[in-house]
Amino acid sequence: MKSSRTNIVQITYSLSIIFLLAIVACQPPCNNEVGVFDELPCEDPKYQKALQKILTEAEENELRFYVRDYLFVQEEEYLVVKVHGPKVCAEAHFLVNNPSGIKGIRNHQAKGYRGAELRGLAYSVSSELENGMVYRGVDRIVD
Repeated sequence: MKSSRTNIVQITYSLSIIFLLAIVACQPPCNNEVGVFDELPCEDPKYQKALQKILTEAEENELRFYVRDYLFVQEEEYLVVKVHGPKVCAEAHFLVNNPSGIKGIRNHQAKGYRGAELRGLAYSVSSELENGMVYRGVDRIVD
């Protein structure tokens, strides 16, 4: 009896390790060439300005976006994503005015979606807004 129980524990442990490795393998390594992303919190104005510059100057398909969270803050909603690129690894908070395309993420507050890639993420960047980044849509969510 003990040996079958031990085997079940070993199999469960092995499957857990494989699952975690698969999750980590889905996201490319993240390295920053802009020190502000490692040194400051994402709420800092310098962090936001550097991130907005990268989002504005990035070429199509140069950046990848992964779901981190979905926040309800007072009267506003934010899609929180991890931004991966050749020179950047940062967290972005996109203001959501219309949750078209991400209603599942919104309704479940990102639970079950964390780590999913947002392909074809459409957004706008404006220095006039406090946050500066606004979610516009997404082509598809790859889990």
